[in-house]
Amino acid sequence: MADGRRGAALDLFRLAAVMLVVANHTSPLVSVSPLWDFWFTRVLARVAVPFFLMVSGYFLAKDQWRRTGVFLKKTCLLYGAAVLLYLPLNWYNGGYGPAEWVKKLLLDGTFYHLWYFPGVILGVLVARGLLRLGSRTALTAAGLLYLVGLGGDSYYGLTCQLPALEALYGEIFQIFAYTRNGLFFTPLFLLLGAAGVRWSVRTSAAGLCAAFAAMTRGALAPWASGPAARQHVHAAAAGDGLPVFPSAGAESRRKAELPQALFTDLCPAPLVHRAGPGRRGGAGPGRSAGGEQHGAFPGRAGLQRGGVLGAVAGLEQTAAETLQ
Repeated sequence: MADGRRGAALDLFRLAAVMLVVANHTSPLVSVSPLWDFWFTRVLARVAVPFFLMVSGYFLAKDQWRRTGVFLKKTCLLYGAAVLLYLPLNWYNGGYGPAEWVKKLLLDGTFYHLWYFPGVILGVLVARGLLRLGSRTALTAAGLLYLVGLGGDSYYGLTCQLPALEALYGEIFQIFAYTRNGLFFTPLFLLLGAAGVRWSVRTSAAGLCAAFAAMTRGALAPWASGPAARQHVHAAAAGDGLPVFPSAGAESRRKAELPQALFTDLCPAPLVHRAGPGRRGGAGPGRSAGGEQHGAFPGRAGLQRGGVLGAVAGLEQTAAETLQ
């Protein structure tokens, strides 16, 4: 009975998480209050994708990971359908070379919001491999991988100041376009969901409340720090639904903005995901290999991803996540 109630609660929150992902792409409160829109989309809504990953990990672990093959097969089929659906837009944006196609297909996603599919596929394989070391060791290792991922994402404004770390992430970005992927990002949340089979509701609720308190405190900090920080967050909230910082090829601007942008860089990765690692001359998740932004869909209408296309992209991603 308890398991049934928990499953029903998870199904109900899936519906809420779908709306949160759409909100994250559309900034629905920006015309009302940039402050509350920033909190809503960069704090509250950021729980959605980790939640979907944790639900996947929870149900896989609940069945002792016996249905991992079925899960991966279904996810691959959904991913294949999404890749075909977006082929015309890939072509419209200039497409990729053969090697880049393989890299995008296996690691980064062939379109910006399709990163989730290769992320969860690779993440499940990594999580299963780590679990051979024991659940505690697996969680610790996944947490360390997550911290490495933070250094190439939310904390890149700091790590790029250190030549050794900048060189390290330069090597990582030769393989991955960004660190929100199936190696650095998804294994931790899959394993946290798996741990939820053992943990009590009280333990999980305490962790959730502590995380939200820390994220809210960080989100509200710029309003007490002065107009420069507030202006930076206003710009983020009024943007195209993608994260705050410029994408690839704008590293010099990122470094110039570091003092006022430090707040955003210090936020955990689920809270703020930038449009790319800020590396030189490469393609971030919001860009094609030629440097054009996927989210902006360059063309006659000048459509912005923060509007109807953003809602469609969010619905497509969350529909795929919910079907899993």
